[in-house]
Amino acid sequence: MAGFILARRLLNARHYDGYEKNTQKELRMVRITLLAETEEATTMKIEGRIVSDWIHVVESECQKLLAQGKTLSLDLSGVNFVGAEGVLMIRRLIDQGCALANCPLFIHHVLCTHTK
Repeated sequence: MAGFILARRLLNARHYDGYEKNTQKELRMVRITLLAETEEATTMKIEGRIVSDWIHVVESECQKLLAQGKTLSLDLSGVNFVGAEGVLMIRRLIDQGCALANCPLFIHHVLCTHTK
């Protein structure tokens, strides 16, 4: 069964370009889609930016599946940015047995080269 969670947040971003202050609304979101789900395993695709409030959303959804005793694989092919807290969250999930699939090189590099 495929399903998804779409989370979004509007943030005010101020730009100082020397002429005047402009306020823009910038859409930041993370999308979680269950690609394949069986009684034993689930593949979850993450898309967007893993930052701020959305870190808890991603981790919470993963924890629900892990609590059911399922093997969880995270497809990170659609992730275009991971903040420092997001890196720590991914490391926690790996420590709990999550596998990474289609991990972009920049995420793999950060996970493998920076100290925990």
